[in-house]
Amino acid sequence: MRIVPALLSSVIVCGLLAIRMATAADGPPAWAYTPNNPDYKPPVDDGKPVRVPESTAGYTWSQLRDRFVAPIWHPSDHGALPDIVANGRKPGVFACGFCHRATGPGGPENADPAGLPKSYIISKWPTTRAGRVVQPSPSEFRQS
Repeated sequence: MRIVPALLSSVIVCGLLAIRMATAADGPPAWAYTPNNPDYKPPVDDGKPVRVPESTAGYTWSQLRDRFVAPIWHPSDHGALPDIVANGRKPGVFACGFCHRATGPGGPENADPAGLPKSYIISKWPTTRAGRVVQPSPSEFRQS
C-alpha cells in the first residue's frame, strides 16, 4: 500500500520538473544575456588610434566599425591572414575576421569556424550571403 502514494508522488514530481524544464528552455537565461544599455552612445571618431594592452597596432573608431577590416591586435602571434579574412571582398563579402576574429576563435556572439571542414564552410556561403544564417545541427559536423 505504501507503493501507491510513493509512485503517485514520483509521477507528480517528474511532471512538475518536466513542465519547469520546458518553460526554462523557451528563452535564454537572463544572466547570460545582459540587456544593452539604452543610453549608450558609441565613441565619436576623433581620428586617434585606439589600442589594446600589449599591442603595437592601433585602429580608429571608423576602422573598427568597418566590416571590411579585421583588427589584428597582435600580428606577431600568427602568420599573415588570407585577404578574405583580413579585408573581405567588397561590396558583398565582409572580412571573416571582423566577426570571427583574426585567428578564428569567434566570440560569445558567434561561432568558432577554426577547424571546421572546408566543405562545411563552403556550404554555408549561399545562406550567409542571402542573410539567412541558420544554426547548424550537430549531425553536420560528424565525420563519415
